[in-house]
Amino acid sequence: GRQIFAYQDRDFRGYASVGSNEVYPIQLYKKGGEVPVVVGVPTIDPASCEITEAIEVTITAGENGVGIVYQLNDADEVLVESTTATVEIPAETTTLTAWSVNEDGVRSDAATATYTLKAEPAEGDYARINAVSALEIGANYLIVCEDKGTSVVNSNTQSTDITIADGVAALTEGSSVNEYVLGGEAGAYTLSVGDKYLQMGTSGTALSFKDLPDDATLAQWDITFDGEDVLIVNKNNGRQIFAYQDRDFRGYASVGNNEVYPIQLYKKEAGQTFALGDVNEDGNVNTGDVSALYSIILGLDMTYERNGDINGDGQINTGDVSALYQIILGL
Repeated sequence: GRQIFAYQDRDFRGYASVGSNEVYPIQLYKKGGEVPVVVGVPTIDPASCEITEAIEVTITAGENGVGIVYQLNDADEVLVESTTATVEIPAETTTLTAWSVNEDGVRSDAATATYTLKAEPAEGDYARINAVSALEIGANYLIVCEDKGTSVVNSNTQSTDITIADGVAALTEGSSVNEYVLGGEAGAYTLSVGDKYLQMGTSGTALSFKDLPDDATLAQWDITFDGEDVLIVNKNNGRQIFAYQDRDFRGYASVGNNEVYPIQLYKKEAGQTFALGDVNEDGNVNTGDVSALYSIILGLDMTYERNGDINGDGQINTGDVSALYQIILGL
């Protein structure tokens, strides 16, 4: 069971393992044999990523490649007699597999890239964010643990009244999940629910909701991102929020021996907003909106009923028509 090595620049010996001997690896040559030609793996640009629309990718053949073979999902393979190929990836989740081919038709190992269609959240849903630049003061957020399908509710408890798929989260009817309003500023953000603020004490790991304390750092958080995961670190004690042991959310300075899971941040999609008086949502306030408002009052077309209460009295009637005309006339 010993292996042959070249030993101490002198001769070949057999050893079960390298040990403390100065040994060198050996190679085997066949008389009259041909040196195999290596065909390099192609490169794919861009690599795997999320997409929201169809994109083009470029495949470049590797070393000794004179052509390219590629395949989209389980479709037929396509041969391109060139060292580069441009491939259109449709607006759907698609896996691209590609090989370099040499002049004898020998293929390289495969290169693969997967392009995942990112679902477009509907108004009222929540979209996962992964960059500080996407944070918006005053917007509403969920703190979610995707691994466990849960979200922070209050005082270290979770709720499973949430569905998560392809970077979009939605709450089930009657959900008790907390929706946080982001406040403060970079490096000292606050997360509030109503008039209470998410905070962490000077010691321990528990999270709580309380009035803004005299020591503001208890309720201030530094928010950064590590890929899709969000890092929410308390300014007072430097502890980070994790989902903990399948039970609740706690703050830890490090993972240590605790069974913890990363968390993600989801931002509520507010939907497009329209100016007061733009009843038909065409981006203008004019007589077209008067017609749309009359249709609502007469019960003929209730499509834009949500925009009909122009004067804010809780009713939709001719008083709103008068208010709309004042807006149109600039009065």
